[in-house]
Amino acid sequence: ILDSDKSGTPYSNLSSTSALNTAKISRQYIDVQVGGRLEKGAFYNAEFAMQSGGVDTPNLFDPVTQTTFTRHIDLSGSALNFEGGFDFVHPRWGRMILAFVFMQGSGDNVGTNDKDEKFNASFGHRYDGLERTGAGEVFAATPYSFFNEDKAIVASQVQGSTQVISNPYTSLFSGLRTFGFRGSINPIDSFVAGLEFYLFTARETPDIRNGSPTTINDNELGRELIITAHYTYAKRINFGLRWGKFFPAANLNNVGSSRLMLEAQARF
Repeated sequence: ILDSDKSGTPYSNLSSTSALNTAKISRQYIDVQVGGRLEKGAFYNAEFAMQSGGVDTPNLFDPVTQTTFTRHIDLSGSALNFEGGFDFVHPRWGRMILAFVFMQGSGDNVGTNDKDEKFNASFGHRYDGLERTGAGEVFAATPYSFFNEDKAIVASQVQGSTQVISNPYTSLFSGLRTFGFRGSINPIDSFVAGLEFYLFTARETPDIRNGSPTTINDNELGRELIITAHYTYAKRINFGLRWGKFFPAANLNNVGSSRLMLEAQARF
């Protein structure tokens, strides 16, 4: 997959939190997908992608040397999606699905100024219609992003006192790692109930964030619990319920978020 952006899209990373003007951003991807079913209902699905490329700036002027120069930043990174588990029929609970979920994308090392190791797919799948898609009803994580990532809140040490300041996620953390579990039961033909749980952490957490030493050393972002139910009435009428509760770590804030969605669908 080749991705070339010559539109002048601003670019920033952990080591250059002020956006740079760009002449060209190019990314190349190699993607491998495998999946299958084994004995006794076992299944697995995995996808691994590697990223390469670079960022080129237009001519920049150095007022000290009175000369123009360009800057090049190498892009690299990788991402992994994996889900494996069992899909079988239980004598009491009907069809049961028990699955382990793991996702991770590489983060940017703040110590490499001319290299960005964060996996960042420009056209990665983040939305399904109007709905954000990903791990979690509220957090909706992919290996490289999550919902409302521009509204992270952290406590930073500023002039000897601890203050709560707001900074975008992309200047505070980089890369995501998700561990999760999902399960469902189908006790009767018309009803399915499910449970999901996810843990979210950051891959890279620099010591200096936007010029202010941070008081937080943990890379935890939060966890989320989801309960689902689906009922089919008369084959053409369906009712669905999804409730998700996100519990943020101290890196973000101390106020959780929740979402309740009720859905009714009729086909004629």
